[in-house]
This record gives sequence, C-alpha cells and structure tokens, in this order.
Amino acid sequence: MNNLNLELDKIRNSFGDYCINTCKSKCCKFGKLLLLNKKEVNLFSQDNSDFIEKSTNDVNHHYFNFEKNGDKCKFLDKEGMCKVYKNPSKPKVCNDFPIFKTGDFVLTAGSCPAITTGLVDDKLKELCEKHNLKLI
Repeated sequence: MNNLNLELDKIRNSFGDYCINTCKSKCCKFGKLLLLNKKEVNLFSQDNSDFIEKSTNDVNHHYFNFEKNGDKCKFLDKEGMCKVYKNPSKPKVCNDFPIFKTGDFVLTAGSCPAITTGLVDDKLKELCEKHNLKLI
C-alpha cells in the first residue's frame, strides 16, 4: 500500500469513534450495499441470493446491490455495529467510505455527517495539497 493510501486510511480511521457513537453508522442503513466483484459477494453470501447483479455500460464492469434486510445493511448487528468491520476482506466501499480517491481527485460523500460537519476538512485539504490532488 502506498503512502497516499495509508494517509487516507489514517484520516478515515480518525473519525471511527464519531461514526459509531455520534452518527450511529447512518451510512450503513440505506438498504443497499455496492459490491464491485463476485469475490466480495461470495465472501458474505453463500448462494448469492441476497444480491442483484447489475451491469454498467462497460460490459467488463458489473456491480452488485444488496437489497434485502429492510432498512439496513445485512452486516449490522442488533446494536447497529458492523459485523465485518475488522475483516480485511470487507467490501472496498465499506473500507473507503466516506473518502474516495480516483485519479487526481479525492471525493467525499456529502451524505456523511463527518464530512458535512467539517470534521476532517483541514486534514483532507493538507493531504490534497501535499499530493497535488483536487478535493471534491
């Protein structure tokens, strides 16, 4: 893992307590989980019946939506804690949320209270300046 990814992970991890204690993991309660490949799907579903495969315009790219379990991700326990949080093979979107790097851009999820309240603004701006990235 390169330095930039380590720095992004450090920023993401810096507000983990906020996600659990203040936000109560709202990002995991939308009823959909985007999985990028069958490896991620197979990790959490034996028969894949919980997932709906969807194609993008590019025939080489597919994604999978989890659309069952009412109003929350199937990996949340009764207390709202993530059952796969410490699993190194958890879906990439779970690991990266709410800060994503693509190309020369760092994108943030506007639906995340940690982002909208400015909890990590200074850290993200500093990282983007250091690595010549554009913050969106």
